[in-house]
Amino acid sequence: MKECWANSLGDCGGEISREHYVSECVFPKQSIFVQGHDWCLERPKECRIETLTAKILCKHHNETLSELDAAAGQAFNSIRAFTETRMNRAGMPYLNWAPKQFTIDGRRLERWCLKTLLNFSFNRQLIIGPGNHRAGIVDSNLARIAFGLDEFTEGRGLYIAFREQETFNLEDRFGYTAKAQGPNLMMGHFRLHGFRFYLNLLSATTAYDHIEDSKVFHREAHFVDPVEPVTAIDNANSIESLIRSSNSRNRFRQKLSIAWSSVG
Repeated sequence: MKECWANSLGDCGGEISREHYVSECVFPKQSIFVQGHDWCLERPKECRIETLTAKILCKHHNETLSELDAAAGQAFNSIRAFTETRMNRAGMPYLNWAPKQFTIDGRRLERWCLKTLLNFSFNRQLIIGPGNHRAGIVDSNLARIAFGLDEFTEGRGLYIAFREQETFNLEDRFGYTAKAQGPNLMMGHFRLHGFRFYLNLLSATTAYDHIEDSKVFHREAHFVDPVEPVTAIDNANSIESLIRSSNSRNRFRQKLSIAWSSVG
């Protein structure tokens, strides 16, 4: 079924169905901001999420990927809850708060980001990933990764990004930017509540530690709000002062972990 971007898997079933570019259950009845494609190339375009639909997946593949919508909903709810908890507790620092921990399945978040990138890119003007194959076509490797049949290797996949003095915020807006090199779509950039993620499609000898003007951790990161006060040198509300590449065992008020699960 050529109208389905996962047709390379060879198991299409049912009629072609209407798919939301960004899962409606994650951001119901909200606007999102999209940039980098032929219809929003130069500046972000605000779109109502319920209007961003297209017939790009067959019924079978659409239903198979529904687990990723649920995982993304849990992930972004955890981000919202962590951010709100920090800001609510910051107003009452004299209280002895019980530790609160939030965990995100990084593996499924990576697959959801890939699914979203492919939704936006299918049958568009960019070549998806490196190479000189036909523009707007999803190759079998990316389709298999999206469905959990293969994994990204060689430095590809999800990166958690942060900049110096970048802070959390309570603005419940989602943004996606397609990052191209010439005719090739090489990365997607995702944003919510000050948290930012890159999905990298370009192979690298080792995982990146910087992308554009951001420091990055590959696939796993932990945001730890310690019981001990942050030093005056650091900004207590900055993402950089809280993020860790490995799971900290220090005492904490609240912690958000993007963890890499053992199964897809």
